[in-house]
Amino acid sequence: MDILVLAAGKGTRLRPKTEKTPKPLVNVDNRPILDYTIESIKNSTYTECINIVTGHKSGKFESYVNNHVLGDKIKTTYNEKYNVYGPMLSIYKGLNTLESNEVVILNGDTIYQKEVFESIKSLSDGMYLIVSETDEFRKDDMKVKLIGDYVNSIGKSGIKNPDIKSAGAVYIKGKKQVELFYQILQNEIDKNGGGDQHWHNILEKLANLGHNIAPIVINSGKWVEIDTISDIKRAKDSKLI
Repeated sequence: MDILVLAAGKGTRLRPKTEKTPKPLVNVDNRPILDYTIESIKNSTYTECINIVTGHKSGKFESYVNNHVLGDKIKTTYNEKYNVYGPMLSIYKGLNTLESNEVVILNGDTIYQKEVFESIKSLSDGMYLIVSETDEFRKDDMKVKLIGDYVNSIGKSGIKNPDIKSAGAVYIKGKKQVELFYQILQNEIDKNGGGDQHWHNILEKLANLGHNIAPIVINSGKWVEIDTISDIKRAKDSKLI
């Protein structure tokens, strides 16, 4: 299994902490956000490679990897157009450096506990979105609407009566599935570099074409996204760290 970490963004809502530091390397309780997720990966599954797609303050990641205990399994891929296009281009560049039929794509600004990775260990070939149930959707939640057992539509807005929310991680297993995901991604890159679309749009396009995207439901207490200063406090209060 390979892990693709999206870490190119400028993290403007977490300023001033991100003025000199990329968001995934901002400290939460004296450790970088990304550190918690890498530890969870190490303790839950065998991973061939962790590829961090960088952009903003990319040099900081080089130092981080060089000093990390798992440095031999971690590499970086630089998205030189991070300031122009959205995360689709980062995924495209990251996947181009991997030769894997099993990959997890996740947001680098989110802390994931090991249960997230353990939840996908025994799954068969397919495409899966890691999700959680919630009693109340926040404005910035990536909301998901299901039809039957599969994902139908995804978005932060415009989703009527959403069923669940995305945890910001997708698991793709199988040569056919990885190639299909890449093909739809390639189509978007060829149009306009992916524009500023969120990567969840690829899953919605696949669903609209009739492909099954299965939700894997995990407890919302097993992950937390760090977008703002208040999210750092929420992470500490949640006992995730």
